[in-house]
Amino acid sequence: MLGGLLGWREGEAISAPRTAYNEKTGVFVRISTKSGKPVKTDAPKKVVAALQAIFPHNATTLLVSSTGRPWTQDRFRKSFFRLIQKLEAKGQVGSDLTFHGVRHFRATRLREAGFDKQTIANFLGQETTSMAGYYSRDADLRGSSLITSPLITNTNRVQKCLTSG
Repeated sequence: MLGGLLGWREGEAISAPRTAYNEKTGVFVRISTKSGKPVKTDAPKKVVAALQAIFPHNATTLLVSSTGRPWTQDRFRKSFFRLIQKLEAKGQVGSDLTFHGVRHFRATRLREAGFDKQTIANFLGQETTSMAGYYSRDADLRGSSLITSPLITNTNRVQKCLTSG
């Protein structure tokens, strides 16, 4: 969910400290591993529910395995790809889906919802709008009226985009 809804990288999700999510404010704060930029996002209801299902635990990381311990990269990937295989078998995802691929999916959906490349870059923690353009290059923009302002202030619209598809 952190990749697909919030655009996190795999390593960011695995290593995120417990403090990355503030339960009182409902806000995630992460530092983009590539740009070093802080990224703040409201927590979608689906993500909050998933986090509540794994708490309480004593690990220093936000996400833990079923044993209550922090994920290792190897175990996380094995678990992730087992899930993807199950979803593929049910026809719910396409073949060759990766964790990073769901990050591209989110950028594409944001672009289709009318968000400009600067906003997408900020959301993903990217330094340039060219990377946001690359990530969202498959967006179907037919019939959309795109927002041209780099500032999006309607949080209801952002939340709707984060919780859909």
